[in-house]
Amino acid sequence: MRTIVNLNIRSTMVRMIVRMEILLFSMSQDATKEGVMSISRRLQNVTKKDLLRFFLIVVFSIIFSPFLIALILFSIIGLFSIIGMAYEIVGIIYDFYRDQNIYFDPFITFFILTTISCLGFIFIYKTGDWACNIFLRLGEKYVSRRGVKDKEI
Repeated sequence: MRTIVNLNIRSTMVRMIVRMEILLFSMSQDATKEGVMSISRRLQNVTKKDLLRFFLIVVFSIIFSPFLIALILFSIIGLFSIIGMAYEIVGIIYDFYRDQNIYFDPFITFFILTTISCLGFIFIYKTGDWACNIFLRLGEKYVSRRGVKDKEI
């Protein structure tokens, strides 16, 4: 069992290394002419636009990681507030049939909490969608400018 796990880890590492090689290979301007180059040679051929693109990816990933956590929290809060709202509706109907005083305060509280969490979820989801579209456009411009074809492993 341990050897199977080790083989899976090794194959994953090999795939990651191959992907890094393809990325570095596609980043060099004269990759099609010279073939496989050493890493130091590839790093010498990195342009300012390559560094700017890498910097943008790092900055956006640092910025949008908390948004992903907030998206998960908003969805959990929204789920529990919807459950609480349904519970309060059942309680209001039960109190109405028993001719007791009906209190809408908990229902309104859960309704406001549900609304805020849904709006937060939609806002963060759309912001991430816009960011992904921006990166796709940047990638298309980058690939078409450099003449590099997409490669899959």
